[in-house]
Amino acid sequence: MGIDIGYGGAPINDTAITMDMQSMYVDYKGKPQNLYGDARNLYWFKDGVLSYLYSSHLIEDFEDTLSVLKEWVRVIQVGGYLCLLFPDEQRYRASERPEYWNLSHKHMDMGLKYMLDILCKIPEVIVIEYAEMFDNNNYNCMIVCRKDNDGTL
Repeated sequence: MGIDIGYGGAPINDTAITMDMQSMYVDYKGKPQNLYGDARNLYWFKDGVLSYLYSSHLIEDFEDTLSVLKEWVRVIQVGGYLCLLFPDEQRYRASERPEYWNLSHKHMDMGLKYMLDILCKIPEVIVIEYAEMFDNNNYNCMIVCRKDNDGTL
């Protein structure tokens, strides 16, 4: 069992628990939202109960990236996965006109190096794969981590 946080109506797979903020302007067309709330607090879940947590283009919206990631890792079981898709902020801004910039993005230095540096501060996770996807004017980065221990070592 896993969760797609900030799924926006298109979950990573059909069995994912879907979570997002309540939104009046999104029509989820047959892909129901299971949980409504702030992704900084996954109070619905005990420690280590999910096999994966996937989030696409949400982590960049939080000021305190480290505390959000620690909360997300908390709910993943040992051997489970944290999968993140996020923008390289500098490439994102270079590819969009300023009037289209997402003003919810909190970090001008958001990108692969920024996220790898943050993840190094969470001893429970091991980064197993990462990529920058910059072809065809794309500005996405991806990181996959495995939770290697429960933090009690």
